[in-house]
Amino acid sequence: LDYSCPACAQFETFYGDLLRTWADNGTATVEFHVLAFRDAQTAGTRYATRAANSAACVAEFSPDSFFAYNDLLLRSQPVPPTSYELTDEQMLQLVQVAGSENVEDIENCVAEETFSNWVSQATGRAMSSGPLPVRDSELPLVLGTPTVLVNGKQYQPEVHGDLASFVASMENSE
Repeated sequence: LDYSCPACAQFETFYGDLLRTWADNGTATVEFHVLAFRDAQTAGTRYATRAANSAACVAEFSPDSFFAYNDLLLRSQPVPPTSYELTDEQMLQLVQVAGSENVEDIENCVAEETFSNWVSQATGRAMSSGPLPVRDSELPLVLGTPTVLVNGKQYQPEVHGDLASFVASMENSE
């Protein structure tokens, strides 16, 4: 996902609670792979990279609050041309609202952009060089976000309909 991607925010609105429920009750393992391919659409703010970095900081220092932070970050997504970014301060306010622990570590991580090189490398691998870091992926590259893989098979809402139905069909085909 890319935190500046409107379709990612829409996906979160529809399926965020479901994914969290599946993860919480052990029904599924949910992995997020953050990308920053939309930096060029953020008017020079590098928002996609900075937001992905902030999410990685939360995952590193307060993993139990990641789902809440991910949800808040996507629901607070800036809407161009009114706004192209959340400032670091605004993202750190969301860190607090998400109930994150180790806030000072997260603040330092955001300020230093600790994971920005990692985000850049992950974006390059996902979008142009491969391979995807997803076991048994049928996709060689990510062509857009959100890209959702279930046991390596790509979920396409226009083909498969509802995500829960697609997941159930994957379980029945095993």
